[in-house]
Amino acid sequence: MNKTDYIIKYFEGTLSEVELKAFNTLLENDPDFKKEVAFEQEVQDTLVLNDREKVKKEMQDWDTPKSKPHIRKNNFAPWKIAASLILLIGISWLLFFYTQSTSTAELYASNFEPYRNVVQPIVRGEDKEDIQSKAFKAYESKDYKNAIVFFDQILQEDPSTTISFYKANTLLQLNKTSEAITLLETTVKSADTFQDRALWYLALAYLKEDNVDASKKTLKQLIAQSKFKSKEATALIKQLD
Repeated sequence: MNKTDYIIKYFEGTLSEVELKAFNTLLENDPDFKKEVAFEQEVQDTLVLNDREKVKKEMQDWDTPKSKPHIRKNNFAPWKIAASLILLIGISWLLFFYTQSTSTAELYASNFEPYRNVVQPIVRGEDKEDIQSKAFKAYESKDYKNAIVFFDQILQEDPSTTISFYKANTLLQLNKTSEAITLLETTVKSADTFQDRALWYLALAYLKEDNVDASKKTLKQLIAQSKFKSKEATALIKQLD
């Protein structure tokens, strides 16, 4: 079986036990094969459809009666009309203020999802005890508190920007946005494989902090230098304008 067949069957979930062992051997010993698997993982990511917009309720038909009233002489006093207008303006202002104040949070929530594990694929039936395997197993199972502990242990030995990127994703899930921003800002300054990914998540982190200007600037940088999430970035900028 050639390498391409291994990759296809892996993502189909049809590898036999013998083939799975051969696949893992290639993954550990063949850097080019590992890159191809990571690339295919990215392809899989692009096939996932994400709803990016939420339907917002609008106040409608304020002056449209639900049913036809009995015909009678209009005795609605001017002061009542004025009071109604003041109430309408006040409620409209509150609705506008609420929409504006929550829009960045809504946009963040609709665009954010933790980046997939393309570094240390977790294979069913395997129970590896090395720190990296434990870290990504915790990450995939959404055990983010333990994932942070393991990522920190790895970073003490090797200050990898890749691990920092995944740690930043984990911090975002734990609502430690400022810490995540610090890591992501460092990652985007490197020529790392995850630089463009880091730009996307940095833009979202800024958005979570309600820093719209920084978010838009980062999104424009991402569009200028990479095709990763370029459509989503373009759409997000329009929503922020």
